[in-house]
Parts: sequence; structure tokens; C-alpha cells
Amino acid sequence: MQRLKLIYASMAAFCWFCTPAHAQEQGSILNRDSNIRIMELGDFGNASGWLKELLEKYLLQALGKKELAGTGETVSFIIEAESIDWQHFPQGSIKDPTDIDSFEVAIQAGKDKVVRITGRTVLAAGFGVMHFLENYIGVTWLFPGELGIALPDKQEFNLAEGTERVTPAFASRLFTGFAYRDPTIPASRFVYEGLLHEQSVFFYSYDYFKSLRPHFLASPSHNMINIFPLSTRNTDPDILPLKNGKTWIPPDKDSPQGKVGWWQAWHPCYTKQKTVDIAAAKAKEAFEKGDFCFSLGINDGKRVQCECDECKRVGWPQSYYQFVARVAERVKRFYPPRLVGLIVYGDVRNPPPDLRLPDNVLAVCVGGGEDVVESWKRHARHIGVYEYFHGQGFWVPNFPLAAMRANAQQYRDGNVKFYRAEMHPLWAYDAPRIYLRTRLLWDTDFDTDKGLRRFCDAAFGAGGKAMYDFYTHWAKLRDKDVVRGGISPMSTDGHWRNFTRQIAECTRGDFTYAGECIGQAKSLAKSAKQRQRLEMVETFFEDTRTLFEMSELAQRVFGSNSASDPVADFATALSLRERRIELMKCTQSHPEWFAGTTATVSDRMIPSWEDRYAPVVLREMDNVLLTSLLRATDQGKEIPALPEELRTFARPMNIVPSQLYLRDTHGWFPEWRYAPIPATKTGAGFEFRLAESRDRIVDHPALGGKRKSGWVASFSPLIPTDQNLLCCVDLQVSGMKGRLQTWITWGSNNTSRTETESFDVFGEHSRAIQRRIVLRPVHLNRETLQADPQVPTGDTGRMELFFVWEPDADVAPVSGTCNLSVLRLGAANP
Repeated sequence: MQRLKLIYASMAAFCWFCTPAHAQEQGSILNRDSNIRIMELGDFGNASGWLKELLEKYLLQALGKKELAGTGETVSFIIEAESIDWQHFPQGSIKDPTDIDSFEVAIQAGKDKVVRITGRTVLAAGFGVMHFLENYIGVTWLFPGELGIALPDKQEFNLAEGTERVTPAFASRLFTGFAYRDPTIPASRFVYEGLLHEQSVFFYSYDYFKSLRPHFLASPSHNMINIFPLSTRNTDPDILPLKNGKTWIPPDKDSPQGKVGWWQAWHPCYTKQKTVDIAAAKAKEAFEKGDFCFSLGINDGKRVQCECDECKRVGWPQSYYQFVARVAERVKRFYPPRLVGLIVYGDVRNPPPDLRLPDNVLAVCVGGGEDVVESWKRHARHIGVYEYFHGQGFWVPNFPLAAMRANAQQYRDGNVKFYRAEMHPLWAYDAPRIYLRTRLLWDTDFDTDKGLRRFCDAAFGAGGKAMYDFYTHWAKLRDKDVVRGGISPMSTDGHWRNFTRQIAECTRGDFTYAGECIGQAKSLAKSAKQRQRLEMVETFFEDTRTLFEMSELAQRVFGSNSASDPVADFATALSLRERRIELMKCTQSHPEWFAGTTATVSDRMIPSWEDRYAPVVLREMDNVLLTSLLRATDQGKEIPALPEELRTFARPMNIVPSQLYLRDTHGWFPEWRYAPIPATKTGAGFEFRLAESRDRIVDHPALGGKRKSGWVASFSPLIPTDQNLLCCVDLQVSGMKGRLQTWITWGSNNTSRTETESFDVFGEHSRAIQRRIVLRPVHLNRETLQADPQVPTGDTGRMELFFVWEPDADVAPVSGTCNLSVLRLGAANP
């Protein structure tokens, strides 16, 4: 936040709680006796009265008043907008887009006591109102809904005379994964025109989102499919890409290929003049309609590139950037402030070294990288960033506190002014980090430590210190992710939606300490709201701890040399499953914990990758029960109260060796990032051995120079989905100086699910692991990935097993064997 204090430069943003009222500069006293008047000045369009109502609502709550009138001194509040919106500014007057949202809070404490909040626009004035309520009165919005509103402890405030001017560090601040609309606003108040409609994300949202002060000014994304829709096949087939000498025609969206993304996974021919003409015409139309930014962002997916003679002559991605430059030149009369946007993503991520785009181009850098912002400063005048700041998909709290601070400095030094993030929060874990992240968008020097303390004190009262310790403990796990001199990832690659990797970085001590923090906070909680917020955090935490204990149990049971008692392991697995069910029931009985977020918590295993948020360990519990049952049977032990569906397998079974076949290639392991581990077929499986890992990743801004990961992929023959049959996988691996990820999938009915996953860290000294995993080949319901009792006659499935080795040194040996057996009900083996 760029602040200019014109009077009383020492006035702190958090003066309302840092300094006792009697010790502050003499100013306007605001208390429950004050006679308060609020008025709006300027053209507010159809949003007239909304900001007055917002300020009144929280002044009354904070002061404990029922009405604005009072018997004390009169304090007047003036909310003023210099313009209704930025489109009404004089052409060319916006030299810096961050000025659009600037506002001023001026306090006059003489005979006439006046608080004047003035914004460049009506929206900016709204930001000023929220800033005043938060930083002068002490209202804290923790998360959406009534439970997330924390009022100050006192009801009298000394407003020191002075003027504060505020300008955001980022002109555009866009967050996805939120459900903004406040359901308590009556439908009769919604209109679909004017300022209320144009800025509905502010006016119609929960007050919590107003406190984040978002402004969706410019956020280029995948847009080429909108500029060149599928109808291009009929209207302009000559601009479709040429591939292998023929025109490549994108499939229908609902065709088999279309359903997996190919309907939009293509580039038009960028070197054709018609392609430029169409895009420039649509950009001109958007700017004349009032848009700030027109996106030329490439489509998503594995895109088809044009191979015509001219495109090949120009080269890739030069042909794309040449197209962008030509379109930008055609609409440069709209600049400033309007911009043509692109995303630094996918196959256009690495531009030519000598690229310099026109000044009216905005380049948004997606993801992290050591020098991506520094590099793009040479290519474009306007820079934005796109962060993956996910909440859903993390079961261990994702709290990259150090990375947030480091990125704020990188963005400031790189003159980054446009921000977008995918958030999808679960408030129990994510509310404090979103509080901090959004404040850094206004002030890159914002003190995150003080900010977190304020958040925790507001949310948990006397237990705030304990909860500060809770969140900072998880934040320390992410300190290692900071990229020195570059953009640090907010969600590390491979950890998002991967419970196994997340939990591999935790110890039982982490959960013991975090649980003690919550317990201490609960003992100090005084208000009902504080206790309810702690209940929310504790429920999510206990769910994480239960999943951790499930994972520990699975690794112990699957260990072939395990000395644990299979009867006790079986009972523990059942107990953990029951505990998880109860936690899910508790979570789902509290809709207020999910107000304002698109994130959900469930055990769904649906096949859409983007929505697969159930940790694999939930599936593993079924396999833990089967493995423990067979081990108990082999040891002649009986498991009491055996569930009906498992009694069939409490008998001796015939073991029949099967096969595992090796794959030479796999789409999950592209050559630029992975190298195959030498492997050889054996009787019932295969063996693999890797001595050195010297291959490096090249031509990638984030991963360039790092060692390639090794991989092995195998598959079984078709196996009947037989109720009286089990599959048994035996594996042995030894290694050092690296990390091994192993997972097994089972597929039938044209879909698959992951049955088990492990992540093992090998240190400086060689160590060996052994595992035996028993799973049940079932017919899968394609919609849920759960076992379907309606098994078609002759139905079969296939098991696949994968290893990925991430070496920490050039000499990081790993070797192992893997075998598959089929277990059938019958007499014991001789």
C-alpha cells in the first residue's frame, strides 16, 4: 500500500488497538453517545445508498447502538466518489492503473468533526469504507457469514485528525474459487444493469469479500476458443491449423475426443492476415463496449500447432507473439489504459530472447519460476501473475507464509500490477492466509506477522496466541519452498491433491503439537463465537490427524516384514474408518463452515481429475482390512466380529502367480521431464535398476537444470471382476539419495481409481523396503468409482503399477522387484 500521511505521520493503521485512547493525538471521539450523520456525495448511479448502508451497519454494531442519532457530539461521515467508474475518466488520464482504486480517509477534529472517505470511483470509495472500518474501528472479517465477523472489544474510538491516502500495489485483484453472492441480500434488490451489475462482486457479495477489496480489472485467460469458436470450421476453415499436410478439424465438444478436451486444444494459423483481422475486430468491439482488457490467451490442453509453410518459416512460438503484436498495434488507440492480454503458459511459455511486445500488451505469468518475472520485464511493459493458492486439495494446511512475503517483494521489484489466484478455500485452514495474501496486494510491505496475530486475536480472543502458534507451525513446513530471486510456488508441484506427498512431510509430533495448541485455545475461549470457530478448526484438524493415522497404519500393514498384530491392525482400521465417518457427518452438518466457498469435503472418488479431491488413503483402508485379514488367516488367528462382506475371505486361498508387463512409453511421463528406468520382465513381474541420474531438464523456466525423474510403468493382464478373487502385489525396493513415489490403480468399466500410494524418502545411506498389498478386483461404477454390485457377465479389469524416482544426486541408485499373484478361494497350498 502506497501511503502518504499528510498530517500526523505517526498515525498507525492499527491505532485503534495499539494505543490507548487517552494516549492518542486529540481527535474526534466516537462512542455510543455520538450523534452520527452519514451522507454520500457524487454520482453513485444505481448504487446510491449502498455504501452509506454498509458504513451504518458496522458503526452501529461496533458502537453498540440501535440508531445513528445520539445525545453526544455530532460526527459527520461523508462518502464521496470523484467519478462513477474509471470509464468516465478523461481519455489518457490514467497513467498508472493502480490509481483507479485509490482512496483517501481524512479526519477533521475541530469544531465540526468530519470523517471524509473519498474514492476515485464509487468502487474505490467502497474500498475506503471497508478500510476505515477495519483499520480505524477494528472490525475484522475472518471468513464469510455471521460467524466470520469479529467486532472490536471496545466501543469508544479516538479518531486522530489527519489524512491517509491509499493506493493498491496491484491494479487488478482476481480470486477464483469463491462463492461471492450473499444469500441474505433479498432478490428484490438485484438489478442487472448499471454500476450494481457491473460491480456485483462487491455490492452483492458477502461483506467478507468486500473486505478483501477485489477488482476484476484485467485477467487474461484461455480465450482463443472464444475468438475462434468451433463455428470457425464452417465460417473460416482456412485459418484452422495445418497438421501433417492436412487441415486439422477440431471435434465436436460432446464427441469422445471433445469430451477429453480436444475441441479447444488447438491454435489457429497465426500467420494468416485473416486471423489477425478477426481478433483485432473483436478486441476493438470489446474496448468500445468498455472492457479494460481483451484476452489473446491460448487455449488449454495439449494444443495442435499450425504447420503451414509460413508458420514453420516464422517458427514457434514466434508466430504466436507476432500475432499478438499485430493485434495490439491495431487497437493501440485505446491505450492507455486498455490492454491486450496474454498468458505465459504452456507452449508459449518460452518466448524468443529478443521479443519486445507493444506497450499495450499485458503478459500474465502463470505459476512459479526462478526468473520468470525478471525475464518478462524485458518482453512486456505490463506484467501480471497467476498463482495457484489452493485450499481444497490440501489436507495438511497449506500455509506458505515465507513464500507469500518473498513473492510480494519480487512483484514489487518486478513492477507487477495484475494478480489472479485460484483459491477454493476451506476456511478452517485457509482464512488466515487469505487475509494476509490479500493485504499484501495493497501493501507489499505489509507485516504478515502482525497481521496473523491480529487475525488470531480477533478470531479466538485470549486463545489467539495459541492459534498463532498453530498456523505458524504449519507455515514452517513450507519455508523450504521459497525460490530465491524468483517466484515461489503457493502450491508446490506434486503436493496439491496428493495427500501422500503432503503427509510424508509430517510427523506424529507435528500433530501432537498442533493438537495442544487447539486445546490451549479452547481452554481460553470466552465467547460463543470463539468456541464455534475453534470447533470448526478442530474438526478439520482431527480429520487430517485421522487421515495421517490411516496412512501410518497402511504403511505398517503393507510392510511385508511387519511384526504388528493383524487382529489389532484390523480393529484399528475399522475404528479409524468409523471416526472419519463421524467427522464427515459433523463437517457436513455445519453449512456455515462452507459459506462463500466452492470447496467441499467428502469421500467422492469421481473420475474427473479436476474434481478428484478424496485422499487415496480412504481406499487404502479397504486394502488394509484385506491384507490384515489374510495375514491373520495365515497365522491361524481369528478376527472377532468380522464384517459380513469380508467373511468370504477368512479361509485359506490358492496363490496363483500372474504377470506384470512393462510399458515402453506413457503419456504421464513426457521425455522433457522424465527418463525411463531400465527394467526387465521376470516370471510374475519385473525388476528394475538405476545407478545414475545425470539427465537434466532443459528449456523450462522453472525446472530447467534439474534432474529428470525416473519412471517405471507396468500393467497386468485382464483380470475377472470375481467376488471370490483377490490380487496380491509383492514389491521390494532399495535405494539412497532420493524419493520414491509408488502407486497402484485398478481399472474396469472404462475407468480407474488409485488403490494405494506411498512416498518414501531415502537418505544418504542405502535402505530397503518391502511391501505386500492385497486388493479386490471389482467392477467400478463410472460415476462414483465405487464398487458396483451389478457386475456384467465376463467383466474384466486391469491393474497398473507405477514407480517415480526423484533423485537428489547424480549418483542416487535405486533398484527393486515387483510381482503379482492372484488369490482364489480354495484349499490351502501344499
